[in-house]
Amino acid sequence: MPEVELQDVERGSGSFSDSLRSMTSNFLPGQQQDPLADSLFPSLTYKQRLYGWGTCFTLGCLVSFLSFGQFLHHLSRFAILYSFGNVIGLCSSFFLCGPVAQFRAMKDPKRVVATVIFITSLILTFIAASKHGENQKGIHRLIVLILVITQWCALTWYSLSFIPYGRAFARSMLHQIFFCFS
Repeated sequence: MPEVELQDVERGSGSFSDSLRSMTSNFLPGQQQDPLADSLFPSLTYKQRLYGWGTCFTLGCLVSFLSFGQFLHHLSRFAILYSFGNVIGLCSSFFLCGPVAQFRAMKDPKRVVATVIFITSLILTFIAASKHGENQKGIHRLIVLILVITQWCALTWYSLSFIPYGRAFARSMLHQIFFCFS
């Protein structure tokens, strides 16, 4: 196996860069053109795109994770921060495939239901969390919590659609868990 020089990776040539490019070109199935054609930042090298994706994705996860510190005390802040973290994480794919390709993938028939549920729950979470601020009572807190859980489930289901047999595996695991308790 030939060694890949760092200069080759930075220039976007060589087997390492080619293998990364081939992996992410399949990131959005059915895409006929190079995923970088619709990119948000066309002047970035492939290595810079991976760094951008990793940084944005990590930041989104970090914001969502840190939002749990607000969970017991300020449910509104938790819901808004958690939702914002999800949006940042989802936008990380813009570095790899661009917003046009991402929105095209969201409209794919096998993802459209999860997309609609995610976007609807995201918008409703922002509305419900900002509606009454910190003067939330029991039912309002429950609604916000249900919306955040719905958001998480929809985003997870959406993400699993990009993994071969990801949804089938998740269904199998849920089936095993629920039959274990019955």
